[in-house]
Amino acid sequence: MLDELCGTAGLVCGEVSYYGGYVSQKATGLWRFARKIPIGSAGQWIITLPVRLLPVISFDRSLTRTIGWPFYSICLEAYKPRFSGPLSDRAFRHEGDPSRT
Repeated sequence: MLDELCGTAGLVCGEVSYYGGYVSQKATGLWRFARKIPIGSAGQWIITLPVRLLPVISFDRSLTRTIGWPFYSICLEAYKPRFSGPLSDRAFRHEGDPSRT
C-alpha cells in the first residue's frame, strides 16, 4: 500500500521501517505521567532520564517483536527519480557518449 502511495506521488519507495517499540512507548508514557507531577521540569527530567535511556541500551526492537507488541510508527523513506518520463531512458543511454555533445 505504501508503494502505491509513493507511485501515485511520483516517488520511488526506498525502505519501510518501524519505530517506537514496547520500551520506547512505556518510557514515553512515564514521561507524560511525570509531567503531571508538580515538581518542575528539572525534577521531571531527572525522574525520567533513566527510563529514557532504556530504549537505547535495551534491545527494544527484538523485545517488541518477541512479545508481539505493535510498533508505534511506520517510517517510509522515498525519493523522487532524477529523470522521469519517456526521455529518461534516452538520458541514461547517451550519458557519457562522446558523439552526443
